[in-house]
Amino acid sequence: METSQHLFLHCKKVWKLWQNICKWWGVEWVMPESVGSWFTSWQDASGNKLSGTSWMLIGITTLWSVWLARNELVFNGKAIAWDSLFDLILARTSWWIQALHSKFPYNCSQVVASAETLKQWRVM
Repeated sequence: METSQHLFLHCKKVWKLWQNICKWWGVEWVMPESVGSWFTSWQDASGNKLSGTSWMLIGITTLWSVWLARNELVFNGKAIAWDSLFDLILARTSWWIQALHSKFPYNCSQVVASAETLKQWRVM
């Protein structure tokens, strides 16, 4: 049986995804041992230099996207497209920010085309 720690954090492919996200944001982050400690660890990693809403949503969206991708694999036999998962995470994050903040100035296509928009945006 697969553990939540392996599924969301320690699977080699998922670990690489987290590392790529942190590298993109310019953040050094130590992977926590458990999913329960992930929330505190992820929030602490942002410090004061990142947009809190975007940073937290990227993390939550990554967890959600890994969950959905693994379910597709397990229940429908659909291979995980690891190469495009990051773009999907950006798109989902953009949709969620738009739902939370009506003044978010970018659409999904703009965020996927230029991921830097998420790093630059701040809640007003």
